[in-house]
This record gives sequence, C-alpha cells and structure tokens, in this order.
Amino acid sequence: MSKQTLWQKVVTELRQGLLSGSNNYGRKFPSLNELTSQFGISKITALRVVAELEKEGLVKRIPNRETVITGSQAEFEIKVLIDFKQNMAANSFPLLWQYMQGIEESCRRLNCRMNILSLDYVINNPQTSDRYIMFSIDPGDKTYSVMSESGCRHIVLHSHSKLPNHDSIRIDHKTGGALMTRNMIENGHKRIAYVGGPSQSPWHAPRLKGYLDTLEEYALPIDFRLVGEIASSVPRPEDAAAAMEQFLALPERPTAIVASDDLRAIAIRNYLQARNHSVPENFSLSGMDGRPEATSSGTPITTCDWRLKKQGEMAVNMLFNEAPGSGNARDILVEPQIINGKTVRKI
Repeated sequence: MSKQTLWQKVVTELRQGLLSGSNNYGRKFPSLNELTSQFGISKITALRVVAELEKEGLVKRIPNRETVITGSQAEFEIKVLIDFKQNMAANSFPLLWQYMQGIEESCRRLNCRMNILSLDYVINNPQTSDRYIMFSIDPGDKTYSVMSESGCRHIVLHSHSKLPNHDSIRIDHKTGGALMTRNMIENGHKRIAYVGGPSQSPWHAPRLKGYLDTLEEYALPIDFRLVGEIASSVPRPEDAAAAMEQFLALPERPTAIVASDDLRAIAIRNYLQARNHSVPENFSLSGMDGRPEATSSGTPITTCDWRLKKQGEMAVNMLFNEAPGSGNARDILVEPQIINGKTVRKI
C-alpha cells in the first residue's frame, strides 16, 4: 500500500473528525490560514485539502463568505413528508416507490438517517436542524407556510408547477410529450395520434403541448381529429375503445399513437390486440411514466422514464451538501429519457 501524501493525511484526519462529530451542519470550517497554522502546510496544500473535502460533500465553499460544514455523522435527519389524509390513488404508488428508492439509497450512502412522517408532524413540531422532502400537496396547505416561517430546509418533489419560495425538483412533462412525439417522427411516422388525460389538467396539458409543438417543429399538419381524451385516471376498456374508434373511423388512419401515460397506453394496446390490430405492425404505440407494468408485461411498451429515482437522489444530495441560506429557491426540471420497448416500428 502506498504511503499517503501530506495533503491526504490532513484530509484523512479532518474527515474522521467531521464524520465522528454531530450537530456541526452549517458551522464555520477553519479558514485557509487556520489550516496552514494547525497542520503546518502551505496555502496551496490547504486549498487542495478543502477541495477534496468539498468533493466528498463534507464542506461547502460559499462565494464571498466562508467555508461551512455540510457533512458529519447523524448531523440531521431527512424527514419525508407524505399527506396520509389524502386519498392516494393506487396507481401512484409505483411512481412514489421510484422516488423513495433514490431517497433511501442516497441517505444510506451519506450515512444520513431517514424517516417517513405525516404532514401533521411538521405542522406541530418543525425542527430546523432537520431537512425535509415533501411530496406535492395542495398549494394552499398550511405545511408550506410552516416551512417558510420556521426556516426549515426543504425540497418539494412531484409538483406539477413551480412553487414560489420553495426549492422543487420536477418532472419535465412538456419535454416528455415532445420526446415521445419526436421518436415517432424519427421512425418515419407522419400521421401521429395523441391520447391524453383531461386537457386542463396541470399534469396532462404540458404533455399535449409538447406533442403539438413537436408536430409544428417538423412542419407536420396539426389535425385535432387525431387528439383524443380519456378523462378517467384509471382507463377502462370502454374508454380506450371510444378514443380508438374515433381514429379508426378516419379516412386516413394514424400510423402511430402517443399516449400521455402508460396506463392509457396499456388500455390502447389491449384494445388493439383484442381486435386483431397488431402493435407495432399496424399501429406504433408509446406511453409515458416508465411504469413496470408497461415495460414488463405483454408487449413491452416504449415509454418515457421521468428519472424519479434520480430526482430522489438529487433531493437528498441538495439537502445534505448545501448550507442553510446558501441561495434562492430553485426550480429544477429533470429531462426524461426514452425506454425502448417493442411497440414502435420504423416505416
């Protein structure tokens, strides 16, 4: 084993002190002059030490201010807040699980405790020493004002729109709609239908906008006879039938269908296959959400991964590595990725 250099020895000693301490989060880290005096090193070496500790997430250099401690063992707890009173639809749990995987894995990697609590907890007992991840709730909920007034560091996940004065990490719905439409166009399709949810829904409207904008980008005609709607949150067979019969009755049928989510895509796939319309030979089909039931059962559907696990990881890393008051509230849109199934063919 090679011997440690001087700067590595200093990093090791400081790391051990930070990881064995508690309640150091946000406290001032020694300055470069203090490090050079304490360890008998040059300023260049001290800079390298601080850079390494920052890379490991143990300290944070704030421009025009000082360096603060952002990592130490059990310095705070990540509290995940879920509205247990709200009737959560069963179809939302696969998405929630993806977020939680990212949160749990990041907490374990960073040696940070995690707990799942109801909204009532933080309303009645806000702890500024802890950090909170909130899943999107009613914008008028009291929890938001409690968070702002108490100064609790928090991030909101799964919000459909930007929240003033609150950090948020969100799905880029419009880009998802554009991505799946572009994929059909690049596979040679020019007559592409779209089946969405309620057109005024803040979840579905941006996806429809992405579809329409992409048709315009490629100079393809926009035919609203090719735009269908399934209003129910869990599509029934008759819902898929109504949407598809609208398209099948057209003199010039679509060759491809983009659904605003995987549940609608599954319903459409099942309808087509039950009537001996082959997917993708007769109709190419794609969904959005990256649900396991879309990619692992029947003919795997080409879909859109919102990278929810990544969003959970990002939330923990932001809470862990950034000192309180280190910046203005941010709204981060995470770009989706295509999951290629077997329901899109090139023509």
